[in-house]
Amino acid sequence: MIKFVHFADVHIGVETYGRPNPETGLNTRVEDFVRCLSFLVDRAIEEDVDLAVFSGDAYHSSSPSPTYQREFAGQIRRLSRAGIPVVLVAGNHDTPGTFGRASSIDIFGTLEVENTYVFTRPRLEVVETKSGPVQVVGMPWPSRSWMLAREEYRKLSDEELVERMEEVYARLVEGFAEKLDVELPSVLVAHVMVRGAGLSGSERASVVGRDPSLLPSALANPAFTYVALGHVHRHQDLNRGGRPPLVYPGSLERINFGEEGEAKGFCLVRLEREGGGWKADYEFSEVPARSFVTVDVDVGDSDPTDAIVDALRERELEGAVVRVIYHVKEGKALVDLGRVHKILRDKGIWKVAGIIPQVDRPEKRPRAQISEELDLREALKRYIEGNPELKPLEEELIRYALKLERELE
Repeated sequence: MIKFVHFADVHIGVETYGRPNPETGLNTRVEDFVRCLSFLVDRAIEEDVDLAVFSGDAYHSSSPSPTYQREFAGQIRRLSRAGIPVVLVAGNHDTPGTFGRASSIDIFGTLEVENTYVFTRPRLEVVETKSGPVQVVGMPWPSRSWMLAREEYRKLSDEELVERMEEVYARLVEGFAEKLDVELPSVLVAHVMVRGAGLSGSERASVVGRDPSLLPSALANPAFTYVALGHVHRHQDLNRGGRPPLVYPGSLERINFGEEGEAKGFCLVRLEREGGGWKADYEFSEVPARSFVTVDVDVGDSDPTDAIVDALRERELEGAVVRVIYHVKEGKALVDLGRVHKILRDKGIWKVAGIIPQVDRPEKRPRAQISEELDLREALKRYIEGNPELKPLEEELIRYALKLERELE
């Protein structure tokens, strides 16, 4: 049996909702991301895994600060020193937009860090582990800059270029699959969008244009024992019950409220012989990610401050990033923020992201189209059409209005 950890989308460098830690100099949100990565490394060493597979996006930017590089490299070094080979595949956040520039993970290959295999170009590598060799096909993010460096692709429209990138990516995967030794286990490590994958809320809000995306069938080639994906922040298996598993482990830490209800973690994978081939089983393991909690309060006819405080008392909020959204009628939006902040402090929250009113305003009805040319009966009918609550009284109103008109005359 060969055992490995599969993780992706570490995104060190996210500082939203953080603050400087005077003791370490680091942003506290960066510390959250590093803590989750350290938890994974601890588990990998404790489980005595044979391999660590990283499917891309080490940092939140392709030009991370030296501090962020130090934090990520420190954890990779721990794996290396424990004798665990590490596979690193470049993701879209690791890849610069200009062809020829180094990715943010190239330094591991340049320094020839022991037991580390860096994939910034598609290739097949046989990785030796203490429990036997594993064939690894590394497929980094399909970068437009790499395609546009070739003359034949420069005249294509953006849509045509994306389609060609998808075709090339799928052909490369198929070509590598044909070269695999059936006697050895094989892992496809790809940072790519797969059609049909469920996106996190944070990703749906940031999608602009169309990135290359692959059909699940283009990756779920039975020649592979396991497909280790990265890029989508929600954990899911797009070939559940089939072979090979087609797995996004999801991101290691929540980026914002778009990922509020999602479990965060990594996969512990086991490759075992079965008959004349290999099979893969895995389990998802959660990390101590920071909680994000939305407290949604419908004030109704209550005092807004009392309603919010009562709702907060009922929730588990310790250590969480919290936002309060309260729904009030127009004219009742005033809240004693001092009381609200006090109860939040008493509950041990980590950060207030906002206390946000949602004011329910009465629906404005369109004005009835009434002109001087209309007689009283028709004018009153049109007025009643714009005020449905008067409909039951229509006949009586018209009768009295006409009577009043006659008396005035």
